[in-house]
Amino acid sequence: MQANTAREMVVDIPACTILRDRPLDPATDGWGPILDEDYLAAGDIAKADPAYVAAMAKRGITNLDEVCCAPLSAGVFGHAEEIGKRMIRVLSFHAKEKTHSMFAHPIDGIVAHVNLTERKVMRLSDTGYLHVPQDSGDYLDPEVTGPMRDTMKPLTITQPDGASFEIKDNVLTWQNWHIRVGFNGREGLTLHDISFDDQGTRRKILNRASVSEMVVPYGEPSPNHNWQNYFDAGEYTFGRLAKSLVLGCDCLGKIHYVDATVVDDFCEPVPIRNAICIHEEDFGTLWKHTDFFTGQGTVRRQRRQVVSFFVTVGPKARMNSPPKWHRVWALRSTNTCSRRGWTWRSTASAIMWTRSRSSACQ
Repeated sequence: MQANTAREMVVDIPACTILRDRPLDPATDGWGPILDEDYLAAGDIAKADPAYVAAMAKRGITNLDEVCCAPLSAGVFGHAEEIGKRMIRVLSFHAKEKTHSMFAHPIDGIVAHVNLTERKVMRLSDTGYLHVPQDSGDYLDPEVTGPMRDTMKPLTITQPDGASFEIKDNVLTWQNWHIRVGFNGREGLTLHDISFDDQGTRRKILNRASVSEMVVPYGEPSPNHNWQNYFDAGEYTFGRLAKSLVLGCDCLGKIHYVDATVVDDFCEPVPIRNAICIHEEDFGTLWKHTDFFTGQGTVRRQRRQVVSFFVTVGPKARMNSPPKWHRVWALRSTNTCSRRGWTWRSTASAIMWTRSRSSACQ
């Protein structure tokens, strides 16, 4: 995108022909997803800016190798100087510990507004707030979080006769259900041609299902964070951020894994081993009834067929589980605690910044 342009192309793969090729208009179409190259470039651009370096020094940070830049989607907020430009906004963290806990140490008074096309910091927002929290946020360190509980006994899920589902050529069949499993770089897991065999009649239920988007509005009113409103699938691409799954950790029972392949910024294939997990799970009692007069009881347990994949977007982890065969698509999210170095308050008479307790998280 060095020419500040992006194109949309529709390709007929069997025919090896291009059906449509058009440039995207940023004013009406927006920009394409953030590229891996953008992440790398934005941090380098910020650290090369004299005003950014001076702002870090003002906070006592002179070794920029200890600064982790988090380039984030900029959004469109009507700033005249940003119209038509490919922007990204950079938050900074003091990654002195060299662990996964950089989010515990926000350098919270600074935002670098980076113009990727011209490779420069267009604007540096500096509130003048200097405090950088230094309490450890290492959630894997027992000295920080305390010891892990050891009172849970092992729970083993076995299916001695095997699973009740079958999968062949990415077509999954289970209890008269038929579904084709797919995967792409933007949405991740996709389901196609979902149908049900109703006593020999194949009934079409759904043509296609996927997580079309997940919007994350932080709702933070402070001047340096009020722009944080992410489109996780469209801007960060679920599929390219999908993680390889591990037996006994991400899925339990009789598991079938499906590998996936996405493309990088240069259209080179990137394989993801065990990107999709397919398994059954017992989901408790579906219904139970006991006849009042005869005392005879009947019970049915609920069995669910699960197809899932996991994706990590910054401090947020998503588990996407398409239909459990009672027409539910579940999206579960776990976040690390994103600490703020300060709390912003607005009143009718004044705007002020106050220091948060170092142990507080927002």
